[in-house]
Amino acid sequence: MCESILNFNLPSFCSPWKSIPEPATPATPQYRLPAMPLDQSQIQSTAFRSISAHTLANLIDTHSHEEFATKYCLVDCRYPYEYHGGHIKHAKNLFDPDEVRKLFYPANEEDAAKMRQKIPIFYCEFSQKRGPQMGLKLREVDRKRNEGCYPRVDFPEIYLLDRGYSNFYAQCGSPVLCQPMEYVKMLDKRFRASLRCFSFHRSRSNLRSPTDDDPRRNLKRKRTNGSPTDCADGHIDTATTPVSRAKVSSRDFKKSKSARRLFIGP
Repeated sequence: MCESILNFNLPSFCSPWKSIPEPATPATPQYRLPAMPLDQSQIQSTAFRSISAHTLANLIDTHSHEEFATKYCLVDCRYPYEYHGGHIKHAKNLFDPDEVRKLFYPANEEDAAKMRQKIPIFYCEFSQKRGPQMGLKLREVDRKRNEGCYPRVDFPEIYLLDRGYSNFYAQCGSPVLCQPMEYVKMLDKRFRASLRCFSFHRSRSNLRSPTDDDPRRNLKRKRTNGSPTDCADGHIDTATTPVSRAKVSSRDFKKSKSARRLFIGP
């Protein structure tokens, strides 16, 4: 897979054009954090790179609150009940992709200038769906704002916490790094009603626990749209999805907006 597409040596002028072509020889941005090799990352994308739980833990340990807040913007993309049930220190909660613009492009120019100096780091429960989608949304907004000055972007570095809060909690969890030192899963039965409040989630996810036994509901799930059943953060539940239906044709893949976004370069 090709590396991220960036070129920091911009010409003295920028000419707008409607169609943004790929440069013949893409340049690689200077990632300042020790990113994981692409072949070892859980999610591979040209829009961002992945960092390990230990890398993020080290960043938090070696920076004061003020230093971290000046250099980084850590975003927890889980739902509020998950976030308040336990999140990584310094993390802001942002679960709606439509709110990305407000966070990273505030109306106040002074605040916007400070935000452009920060490095975004996204995560969700497993960093398989919500976290990557948020990173891709930021890259999409960034690209549109700088369409006339391609390949310039406001946020050349975007990172994803590999394997999300679940792995961070297991590998590096402590009362200092996790606030509070707890882990609430997306499909926690105690918050089933809260999960149903998120309309954009209801349309694509299984709101019931995988252990719920309802033959009629399982039959309905198998017949809907011929698409795999979603578990937490994008896991495919092959137990309730026929193998033939779990395969996505190349034509369907090309039509999928979310699939195309996976390859939006920086």
